[in-house]
Amino acid sequence: MRVISTESRSVEFLAAVHHEFNPKVIEYYAQPADVDVALGPDSPGGKKRYQHYPDFLNISSEGFFLEEWKQEERLLKLQVKYPSRYKQVNDAWNSPELEFFFEKLGIKYLLRSSSELPHTFINNLMFLADYFDEDEPCVSPEIITTIQSCFNGEPYVSLTHLIKNSTSAAFPKETRRFNSEISKQFANRNEFNLESHLSSPGFTTDNLYKAIADGQIIVDLQTDELSDPQRVAIFKDEITFKIHRRTFLLAAQEPGSVRFFRNRAGRDSFARVPTLQDRSEGNFPSRTLPGRVLVVAPGLAGAFRPTPTAGLWSN
Repeated sequence: MRVISTESRSVEFLAAVHHEFNPKVIEYYAQPADVDVALGPDSPGGKKRYQHYPDFLNISSEGFFLEEWKQEERLLKLQVKYPSRYKQVNDAWNSPELEFFFEKLGIKYLLRSSSELPHTFINNLMFLADYFDEDEPCVSPEIITTIQSCFNGEPYVSLTHLIKNSTSAAFPKETRRFNSEISKQFANRNEFNLESHLSSPGFTTDNLYKAIADGQIIVDLQTDELSDPQRVAIFKDEITFKIHRRTFLLAAQEPGSVRFFRNRAGRDSFARVPTLQDRSEGNFPSRTLPGRVLVVAPGLAGAFRPTPTAGLWSN
């Protein structure tokens, strides 16, 4: 196991996690060099000299380049103070003078913003960190079959549904408190009996998360927050996931369907796709209505939720 040290636990650390699981990245190195940047009068910012510490040397299928990562809010302030070094064009950030300097050395330089990172995906990778350990054994086919039996013929169920049907409260350090609270919620509703589950055969929550980490059961890690299990769809296999993702994305455009959105502040909101009658009357409702609804995560890839059935979502 190798150790990657980053300058901070904020954007550089998150970028390292993303690089670690990005299939396009072949190799990457944190703080690869201390660069003496000497710029002449022909540079975008004129003659100057300073030390620069790029965050990463990234070697990918698209080439190799040096990267500097910063929080979006900080970049907005820096571009006012250092306009030749930090510049935003069409929502993309670049560094004219550093790109000029490194181009002469045959190296591509990229200024990256925290807004580019897939934060849900990274949060999920960190949530599953213990289960990516190569020393952890894979979940057996028999246990996977037991997990799939909880689908009751449905193509997908919520993570909450599978947690309720698990037989153990053995959680990793990072998730023990969270799952303990889930168990308490179920106990309060007389839906979860810990003692009876521990004594009966089946699968543990560790089996669930390990199966997710290894891709033995399918979750859209790009869009579903594992820390919010009631909104996480678990699919039986990759083919089922791809079919339903395409079906729901198409259905989400149908008049009268309802979309689920989560903003950056973590607040949920709903918007119904206007029907022809709505359009003719100038009515564009923003809240859900009773009846059959379709909820789709923003922008996306993944998802979900038709009229509730056993183990699925309620309106």
